[in-house]
Amino acid sequence: MAIAPEAIHPIATSVPGVINCHAIASRGLLGRQVFIEMHLIVDASDVEIAHHITEEVESRLEERFRPVRILIQSSHQRISLRKLALKLEQCSLS
Repeated sequence: MAIAPEAIHPIATSVPGVINCHAIASRGLLGRQVFIEMHLIVDASDVEIAHHITEEVESRLEERFRPVRILIQSSHQRISLRKLALKLEQCSLS
């Protein structure tokens, strides 16, 4: 059985610098080989920092769901804490 997005999302978003992840999909058999795909949005000032954040997400997912192959498309954006707090507040209101 594949892994539910609800199990993947909190692991990915627990990594410092991750703003959000979505379009999460997985296939395969847990314990044999699982493939995970997602789009990750990270708070990074450049591609190098975004890459390090993405690698940490991959590492945590591999640790939890091994053996796994992971494909992450990441977008980086610099976001202020004030803007982030406003976005989180808007999400909780909807």
